[in-house]
Amino acid sequence: MLKRMTALLAAALLTALLAACGTMDDIQKNTESGAPAPSSESATETPTETEPPKPDYDEQLRILADNYTQWVRTEEYASYSYMVADLDQNGRLELVCTICQGSGFFSSNEIWEINETYDGVTLCDASQIPEDGQPDLISFSETTAYLDNGVYAYIFNDFVRVNAGESGETRLALSLSEGKLGLRTLGSMYQQYDPDTEELSTTYRDENETEIDEDAYLTLADTVFPNAQKYRAAFGWRNFSAEESDAMTAEQWLSALQTSWACFALERQ
Repeated sequence: MLKRMTALLAAALLTALLAACGTMDDIQKNTESGAPAPSSESATETPTETEPPKPDYDEQLRILADNYTQWVRTEEYASYSYMVADLDQNGRLELVCTICQGSGFFSSNEIWEINETYDGVTLCDASQIPEDGQPDLISFSETTAYLDNGVYAYIFNDFVRVNAGESGETRLALSLSEGKLGLRTLGSMYQQYDPDTEELSTTYRDENETEIDEDAYLTLADTVFPNAQKYRAAFGWRNFSAEESDAMTAEQWLSALQTSWACFALERQ
């Protein structure tokens, strides 16, 4: 009886070992043939959705040029200036159109951006920007930008001449975020010439209209954005009269935009 039971146990053990070898052989064959080994988990993986690749800058410049009739301005006796940038650093280029005219140096600005579908341009929302007191963008080939809470603020001035003896400027921070333009007043400077004493008096004020000294005025942006990262920003302006703009083709605008874009820089200080 004992011998019979021993024989039965040995037979069962041999059968189990042969079955295990068969399974291991199958796994090895699958692995060698490149097929994945069987898994004890049956979870289904959902394919990850990826965004379509963004067109490169050359393609975006072409889009801007092909849509030049939307952003080119051809008022009689007026010369407009244009430049290409990526002010908000979102990868979609902007076309900046500006004019500064009159004895008081009055500026008007428009900023167009490549749209989200990369097949046209969209005018940025300037509803929060006053018509009067816009920055004199054309006066700056370089300025300082402050990266504050993910938004780049570019420092410009709005110069105003009241008369031969009175003038002033407002220091402004221009920003672009999610297609909307923002403008923050940092402070101001007012100068008045006294013909009797032949002296020029200058008054500086901060954004709260509190009088400050010249050093405080010159460092207003550092005071307003104390924890921001500073950048050197450079722009490449191209100026065209109404007659020149009227005569230009998309290919000619493309060449002008390429030259402008090559000048744009945003370098960490």
